Amino acid sequence: MRNIIIAVILLLSFNSCSQKAELLNDKAVDLFNNNQIDEAFIKLDEAQKVDSTFFGTYYNRAIIYSELGKNDQAIEQFSKSIRLNEYDTSSYMNRGILYSKNQNIEKALQDYNSVLKIDPNKKEAHFNIGLIYFNSGNLSDAEIKFLKCIQIDPKYDPPYFRLAKIRIQNEKFNEAYNYLNKSIALNDKKFEYYEIRGVMNLMKGDKIKACEDLNRALNLGSKDELTLKLQSEECK
Repeated sequence: MRNIIIAVILLLSFNSCSQKAELLNDKAVDLFNNNQIDEAFIKLDEAQKVDSTFFGTYYNRAIIYSELGKNDQAIEQFSKSIRLNEYDTSSYMNRGILYSKNQNIEKALQDYNSVLKIDPNKKEAHFNIGLIYFNSGNLSDAEIKFLKCIQIDPKYDPPYFRLAKIRIQNEKFNEAYNYLNKSIALNDKKFEYYEIRGVMNLMKGDKIKACEDLNRALNLGSKDELTLKLQSEECK
């Protein structure tokens, strides 16, 4: 997740305090990316003393906390960033993810919907709402959200995979297989895609393709017990 930390540029203010805070914020990002965590926090402290209204420092402090697994502190910092910039969709998105991890589903949905009020075509927000519906067993609403993702960005692979899983649960296996093929065509680095397609190829009686998929899943890092078992039994 480190690659999402950003040096936020506040375009609405050009006073010297804000510019200095931006520079200190940028240094904090560089330090964090070089694993100098304590030094990064020091620079963020300095930036906030210079300009306590620069929301980027709160955002980046939240990102560091989330990287360290300190979800409650991260949520608090994302909230501060949002209070300073109500259009900060990245803070809403990241806070929503942390709320989901904390099983605070209602607040997670509120954050994702706040993102969509600002940016109705934010595919990740639609997808995360779809995941919440999917995990709660609300497959019909989940499907609507995943289809919306595809409408926004046909090259976005995660919703195809989730649609495949919905089709499997609905026993529409041909449609599921097509969605899996689309997922893999768009992203051939996800072992989860190969795990399920491998099982489906076994169901179809195509052991050669099944073993290709199962082996590919294991080579990509799958530790799934069923995948290991099937590969051992079927691909000798």
